[in-house]
Amino acid sequence: MCSSDLVLHSSSLARQGQGGHWVCAAQHRLGLAPSLALRWEEALVCWAQGQGDTAIALARRLLREVEAAAGGDRKAELLLPQILLRLGKWLHQQKTETSRTILSSFMTRSVTLLEQQGGGQGEQVVEAHLALAGFADLQYRQAREYLESTEFQERKESAQRNRKDVEVLTSSKADVNVKTARTIKENFAKLDELESDGWVREAEEYLVLSLQHYLAVLQAAPQGRRSQAAVYRLVALWFSNISSPAVISLLASGLAKVPSHQFVPLLYQLAARMGPSKAKDSSSLLCTLMLQRSMRDRKSVV
Repeated sequence: MCSSDLVLHSSSLARQGQGGHWVCAAQHRLGLAPSLALRWEEALVCWAQGQGDTAIALARRLLREVEAAAGGDRKAELLLPQILLRLGKWLHQQKTETSRTILSSFMTRSVTLLEQQGGGQGEQVVEAHLALAGFADLQYRQAREYLESTEFQERKESAQRNRKDVEVLTSSKADVNVKTARTIKENFAKLDELESDGWVREAEEYLVLSLQHYLAVLQAAPQGRRSQAAVYRLVALWFSNISSPAVISLLASGLAKVPSHQFVPLLYQLAARMGPSKAKDSSSLLCTLMLQRSMRDRKSVV
């Protein structure tokens, strides 16, 4: 093992034990060139020591250089999705970027690159899918909290009152003051309605996105901690949104690609919601089909 690899390996072990503060000093003492991997390790050490701003600054600087070198440098290409994923997590924890930016510029890019490199398999791809699913899941829950809040209900009621006032004013004598009042109330109603529609649409977008990536985890991961976390959240989101056409449409195609053994811990919950084979309830039918497939697969194994 060369000196550079030795420092990198030792620093990684020390960082996991919260003792990686000497990595940079070791590089300099040995006269090592600051390789991309060592510089990334330096950022990881800074984060582990609680130096969040420094870690993010180092990672951003390294990201620019790695992106520039990725076209012809295999090591840079392999490092790029790791930096994107970890930096996205850091930016979320530090609240220094919008959720949309973190999602599109970091996490989604990381998943795309890892899938291109590994064909959708491997531990890193599963980790990236799970991170993206969890992030979208969190945004969905926050959007739902607002949609169920008193503030949102008051905005909806305000829009409804303004719409009723517009109807009354429209049927009134059309002088200048009436027209002005009607225009003002109509504009306020439109603004409230647009905001309400935007929140509903955003919540569903995050919901579908989280389900897509939970499905990807279950399709790629063996049974274990990650797949268990994914299946529990997927089923929870499914059962709390059984009337959503977008959710049922996604699951109808996505569940068929998931190995049935992933749902073994939740067979009782699925059974409680199953319906007859000709049921009109699409969610009940999906539960029934999933249980039937699980039983067939287990019989074939036995």
